[in-house]
Amino acid sequence: MTNYQLTGTVKDGAATVGDFSGTLNMTIAPPPVDTTKPVINSVVVTPASGAASSKRTIKVNATDAGGGLLTYTCWVGGQQATASETPGEFTASPQDTAAIDGNVTDEAGNRTAYTGSVVVAVGPPIQTGTIPLRWDDPRFNSTILQSTVTLPIGANLSNKSYNEYSGGSTVVCAGNNIVSIVRVKSREGVRVGGPGNFEYSECYIEANGSGSDHADGLQAYAPGARGVIKAKNSSFVMGMTAVNCGFFIADNWTGTIDLENVMFTGGCYGLRAHPDYGGDNIIRLKNVFFVPPFLYGPFYFSNVAGHKNIFDLWENVCYATISNGQLIPGAAIPKPA
Repeated sequence: MTNYQLTGTVKDGAATVGDFSGTLNMTIAPPPVDTTKPVINSVVVTPASGAASSKRTIKVNATDAGGGLLTYTCWVGGQQATASETPGEFTASPQDTAAIDGNVTDEAGNRTAYTGSVVVAVGPPIQTGTIPLRWDDPRFNSTILQSTVTLPIGANLSNKSYNEYSGGSTVVCAGNNIVSIVRVKSREGVRVGGPGNFEYSECYIEANGSGSDHADGLQAYAPGARGVIKAKNSSFVMGMTAVNCGFFIADNWTGTIDLENVMFTGGCYGLRAHPDYGGDNIIRLKNVFFVPPFLYGPFYFSNVAGHKNIFDLWENVCYATISNGQLIPGAAIPKPA
């Protein structure tokens, strides 16, 4: 109830003026309150889940009985994005990993949340056919050697197949070596045993430990040495017992680890790298695929002795599966902090 005091005058035809006053009681209803939440009509991802594309578009369509402007919020790749049009439209880049999650808010502050199980992460189209995914890939030499080999500084190795279980490294590289179109199946795969440059291309390295082994696909062991290890179009396949990692960089071998179009599967970790007293490590990964299972995780990086791993390149690093002999990229893996 609201009271209004009235005062005024009245004039007749003879210009006689009279005064009046009084109180007027009035009830004024408050304006209506909008408590109706918007309604989510659709959440559409283009292209659909599973398609390979350089990006995806997320469109959220909602209506509001109260009218007015709707504000759309969506978490994409761990970052909050907003849009103020209908439908709300968002773009997910190849590195975004978050599932659809957001809300729609009307002008009165009413909010409706929406979630979805469609993962928006997709990698750009890539060629994975050059990676040998199995031991019997036809590119390899059919002659199987049951021996080990040590490459002196500057020597190269090409078009060889090894299947031996001596317990030592099947291929030992002293420095500045190129190994190409080589397959190895053993208890211990390849050893980087000195400083310099090491290149591995179109290789299939499989290690299955025995007893008290800590088998690695490739291990750098040359304390105090620095160098560059490049692997391209190669697979590192590990068993699940008496093993360590597909790629193991530690024990004060330091330098640059440069991987492109590489697949890891099995072992404690696919890739494990630690710097040491010798200096920092430079990590460069492009089109690197981790196919579970792993005993502990796809990779393990830590800083040692005041030095650190520096991530110079991290592009299209993701989980993957192998189906019908094909490598199928999955969810992207964020770069370590």
